Amino acid sequence: MDAGEAVVLRPLLSLQRDRCSSEARAEAAPADRDRRDEPARRAPRGRARRRLVWILHQPRAHRALARLDPRVHRGRRAPRASRTARDQRHAAAADHARPRQTVRRSRRSPARRARAGGLRRPARRGRHAALRRRAGRARAARIGRFRARGRRGSYARAARRVGRALGPHPRRRDRRARRRRRVRRDRSRARGRRHARARAHGLYFGGGTRIQKACGFDDSVEEMIKHVRMAAGAQADEEKVRAFCEQSLEHFAWISSHGVEFRESYVAEKTTHPFGDDCLFYSGNEEVYPFAEAAVPAPRGHKPARAGEAGGYLMECLLRAGDAAGAAVLDDCLAQRLVQRADGRVVGVIARHAGAELAIAARRGVVLCAGGFILNEAMVAEHAPELLQCNWKAASPGDDGSGIRIGAGAGAAAVNMHEGLVLNAYYPPASHLKGVLVNAHGQRFINEDAYLGRTSDAMVYRCGGRAWLVVDDAIYARTQALHKIAAVEESFPALEHALGMPDGELVHTLESYNRAAAFGDDPLFHKAPQHLRPLSVPPFAALDCSTANSFFGVFTLGGLAIRASAEVLSPEGAVIPGLYAAGRNTAGLCLEGRGYASGLSIGEATFFGRVAGRNAAAHAPWSPA
Repeated sequence: MDAGEAVVLRPLLSLQRDRCSSEARAEAAPADRDRRDEPARRAPRGRARRRLVWILHQPRAHRALARLDPRVHRGRRAPRASRTARDQRHAAAADHARPRQTVRRSRRSPARRARAGGLRRPARRGRHAALRRRAGRARAARIGRFRARGRRGSYARAARRVGRALGPHPRRRDRRARRRRRVRRDRSRARGRRHARARAHGLYFGGGTRIQKACGFDDSVEEMIKHVRMAAGAQADEEKVRAFCEQSLEHFAWISSHGVEFRESYVAEKTTHPFGDDCLFYSGNEEVYPFAEAAVPAPRGHKPARAGEAGGYLMECLLRAGDAAGAAVLDDCLAQRLVQRADGRVVGVIARHAGAELAIAARRGVVLCAGGFILNEAMVAEHAPELLQCNWKAASPGDDGSGIRIGAGAGAAAVNMHEGLVLNAYYPPASHLKGVLVNAHGQRFINEDAYLGRTSDAMVYRCGGRAWLVVDDAIYARTQALHKIAAVEESFPALEHALGMPDGELVHTLESYNRAAAFGDDPLFHKAPQHLRPLSVPPFAALDCSTANSFFGVFTLGGLAIRASAEVLSPEGAVIPGLYAAGRNTAGLCLEGRGYASGLSIGEATFFGRVAGRNAAAHAPWSPA
């Protein structure tokens, strides 16, 4: 945090403090002592107005204004009824920040004034009129091309794969894969754009890569196994953990060979994902207690070289590779049930496409990659009711549990159905790692520098969905999830009273934390020394991290039981012939959110998807009896 940001933190916290206590002051004040609204200042005219518009339209000045009054956003203001007399000065300044219209009204009839896309005719005279006309024509052309764009579909005769959430794709370098006709069936219309992985950040979790070596990190297979084993949880499958880690380097090379680019760069700051096109970062609990004691810390999160979310880019690269290998795709097709022979072998799929029911044969096997079940409220209420309190489902429309139900209908076992990953992003900014997380009793419950999945899991399962992050004026900044400020006070006792916590609990917690942090030590939860700092600069604020008042993302981690070969298992542990699964359709590598790391979902989905496709292609095709 630089000095420029620190200047506006106290006014913002003071404004929030006044707002939190405004209702109490309104009840205490007599009705006959209401003051009239102060008149707004007269708007400047001419050159002075143009100068003010230019200044307030600059990004830095606008951010400073937004920090002073969070209700001012992009030159707009809140409704008049919700503003007080003291805040009208900010609203008036925001009004002046709005740029004037650059399109003049035409005196011609509406029919002649209409243009392609419903655009008005740009001004013919005045400064830069030619540029405005050219921009208007270009925009009309873009809108016309967008409206004329149609959809394309593809059809197939044999089914091999259900769903398209980063499962098996044919390998361009494998001759056997070229000879096998594979058909991917997806219930989404848009190719690769409406499934869970396309909406994700596109992170990949792997070790021993060239990116790590270029950034100066030496990661070994054994250290990665130690970390992934601990991240997977107490019920981790040792065979799957070892297969994933031992082949991680080769799998990363396979992803790169399909056109996915990765920059040789490292992000040292603690974050949920790189917002630019940088690649390597700590995506989980690698460098925090207790994981740092079980394995040598190393950053294993890899983000493709795309700014923002890279899930769509990653998926498009893999889809192009599949098309080049001759894979056919049947979009907008819903699988309903599997077809089995008398001996239990899966030999086909019953699906619905274009209003008709299709019976599609699978010569070598069926791979289920149809997502989790977070959008199926009945299944969530039955298996993981705690997840219902989270308010944002990190899912695609296909994450309704249909793939799990289809597999269970064929005799597959559904395991780990009570687990899910919950995420409450109280950082970035990284300065909030120096804050203190407390529950409704005013007590700490976890080290604040842990991965969001670990801290959020504790908020939901150990705190009943009620938690607050206490910060002071020196470390406060806006979070990416825009947490509400529950209270702002000048002292710990006043903050404790405002939050309604038991007397003395929060005060004791914060004073004990400050004494230990002054010596760079956290004997209770072992927070890293670089994130330890006493909270001593008033005012103090409590950011609301409760499930009822903040952003909580969630998806499920339960699904079909599989082996390291991606073969689906029955409740007795027997292999169901001809049936494979990968991705969130399964209870794969990571079995609990407490140890999850960003990138594991894509890592295991692509890895076990390849394993499933390779093993299915190795079987001899069955012939009808």
